[in-house]
Amino acid sequence: CLTLDFADQDLTGELVTLTRRLHGLCREWQPKFVFTHAYEGGHPDHDALAFAVAHAADMVAADGGMPPAIFEFAGYHMGYEGELRVL
Repeated sequence: CLTLDFADQDLTGELVTLTRRLHGLCREWQPKFVFTHAYEGGHPDHDALAFAVAHAADMVAADGGMPPAIFEFAGYHMGYEGELRVL
């Protein structure tokens, strides 16, 4: 796990910085897998992170590297009676 120290609700304004940092980490660590939040139109930080991870992986490929496989997950879902359930 890695914490990048961005403030809550600020990632949408930091997409370029976030993507560049993730690209640098991917080049340095060469991970085979990256687990990230899903892009699903919910939490803006989750969507921004999913966007940045996808584009950082594309940048690795453009550099001639092997991009990581990306696995997206949801952090919450609707319950049986329509209530929000946090995992």
